[in-house]
Amino acid sequence: MRSVHATIDSGKVPASSFAAFREFDPIPSLGVPVKVAVAVSNTPTKSVKLFFWAALAAMSASVLFYSELPMLRVSHPNHAHLLAIQWLLLPHILGLGGATALLLGPLQCSTRLRARNLPLHRLLGKIYCIAILIGGSFGLLVIYSHPIPPQFALNIFASTVQLVLWPLLTIAAWISVRNRQILAQWMARSYAMTFTFVLSRVLNPLKAYRDISDDAFACVLLFLTVLTLFVPDLILGWRELTVRRTQGSSELAFPSRSGATSFR
Repeated sequence: MRSVHATIDSGKVPASSFAAFREFDPIPSLGVPVKVAVAVSNTPTKSVKLFFWAALAAMSASVLFYSELPMLRVSHPNHAHLLAIQWLLLPHILGLGGATALLLGPLQCSTRLRARNLPLHRLLGKIYCIAILIGGSFGLLVIYSHPIPPQFALNIFASTVQLVLWPLLTIAAWISVRNRQILAQWMARSYAMTFTFVLSRVLNPLKAYRDISDDAFACVLLFLTVLTLFVPDLILGWRELTVRRTQGSSELAFPSRSGATSFR
């Protein structure tokens, strides 16, 4: 992709919308660029985004107050185990770990922050990547620092798959930025993997879900892991699947005799 331009044509596009123009070479050997104009309404998109992030924040708060904070009580069944691995668990969840990635992920998806303060956006992106590398590494240490009972084998396998894919997807997002390629898909997959920590526990208030076996919970983890690999693409490409481009919304660009580019 050579360039992305945004403009408002008051004669064709309503003031509440914007037209995004993208130029690229479908046939590099011919050097023929294509310019596509798509009008997208700002209002519904903004509302959907606000609802989406509000829902994620509500789920995160639910998991924090219902599932995580209660384990700090001495009377909690898992409290003794947490104390035994606290120095491995703290970098994994707190500090530069999962909690940091969970908070910074939405800021990396903010086009407004990127447009207004690009250096800050890049700095937060580096912290996000470091947080996931630390969180994933210490997560593996938490799993394999103690002998694994045979009955937890499937659970350990599912957790290992998640903790390995988590930094790998993030590294792929970082490489795509370094190569000046599209970041949205890889960043969405990375944050979706980050959010599986919340999704796998958000139903804990339901007794039927809370009492499932360890193998069943492992299957939930694997299912969520698979979803993170293709659901972000489905969300990002939803417009292409549901909206039919109107006639005349795409134009082929051909070089004119004077050397300028003409569209027809």
